[in-house]
Amino acid sequence: MRPTEEWLALYERKRRLLFCQTDLNAYFSADEIAGKKLDRLQLGSVSLPSGAIIVCDPLVYLDETAAPYFQSVPPGEYAVTLAVLLPEDDDCARYAAARVKFTESEADEDDDLYTDYFAGLLAQSAESNPAYQREGGDWLNWRIPGTDYHIPIFASGFGDGYYPVWFGYDANGGICSLVVQFIDIKAAYGEEKE
Repeated sequence: MRPTEEWLALYERKRRLLFCQTDLNAYFSADEIAGKKLDRLQLGSVSLPSGAIIVCDPLVYLDETAAPYFQSVPPGEYAVTLAVLLPEDDDCARYAAARVKFTESEADEDDDLYTDYFAGLLAQSAESNPAYQREGGDWLNWRIPGTDYHIPIFASGFGDGYYPVWFGYDANGGICSLVVQFIDIKAAYGEEKE
């Protein structure tokens, strides 16, 4: 269901109140946050042939009830990047955030068939692209059979759960990116303030 015109107008007036308080641009540019080293992993592109965006766990929620966000972008292919927290000691690399870039602008920061199928594809991806993947696989850029469309599929920071999805707006108010934040690095690893 699309929001009403009245709701959209109110949203436009109030959306600055909903901006993320974390500098998500830093996840994709800084070498370190809160003492934790970061790297970036380019996953290829995501296909958005209609410009509509759905963010979900495809093993659980991708069915006829999955509804796109009311925000849309021009149809096209867009680059997908993971911000990777580098492992320490025996820990594994964790994906802190995923970003889809729609423009070159930076955001102004003020167990079923599908599971078995994707598990096999993830394992193949880990074998051919081992960077920041465990043996069973943590990411792949899946091409939908019979099409040229791609959907990146990847693990989330600390596992299953609900994660915030943020649209980045450029200085002119246009949508320039979308970021799924899996880990708030400063909150999870930063020094406690007294």
